Amino acid sequence: MDSLRHILRKTSLLVILVGISVGHLQAKEDNQSDSIERVEVVGEKTLAFYRTQMEAAEVEFYDEFNKHVKNSRYKVVCKDEPRDNSYRITQKACYPMYFLEKKTDMINRARQSRSAIPSNKDVEASLRSEKAKAMKHAEKLVQKKPELKTKLVEMYKTKQLFLKAEQQANNN
Repeated sequence: MDSLRHILRKTSLLVILVGISVGHLQAKEDNQSDSIERVEVVGEKTLAFYRTQMEAAEVEFYDEFNKHVKNSRYKVVCKDEPRDNSYRITQKACYPMYFLEKKTDMINRARQSRSAIPSNKDVEASLRSEKAKAMKHAEKLVQKKPELKTKLVEMYKTKQLFLKAEQQANNN
């Protein structure tokens, strides 16, 4: 019986000590929270975020566009290309098949004649009438297909957000 009383006394003493310690720690925390410096962090989306969003919207639009195009030369292929003469940094570039076919043909001819490899601007210059036909076809298709028009509007919006973010980054 004495041992039981002894154990109970020690246990209650332990409970009291723990209660005092916890109360003391809480009081310390309350005092410290008054003196803690608070720092507010404002998040900002990076230019890479907006570029990724823009590229994703572009790919979605062209995927939907390709589902509705019957002329395979007007289908659009998107791929990663080196950016700014860098082989590590890439960006998404989308081209219609008629452009890629013409570019391949012009590069092969340049290699055979050992002349300069044509740039994309050179290829575009040789395809003005083809591009005009393709644009008319695309306009008609977008007018007929509401889901395509929705994707086009989304692509336009993400491009505008990117351009705005890029302009802000350049101004800073």
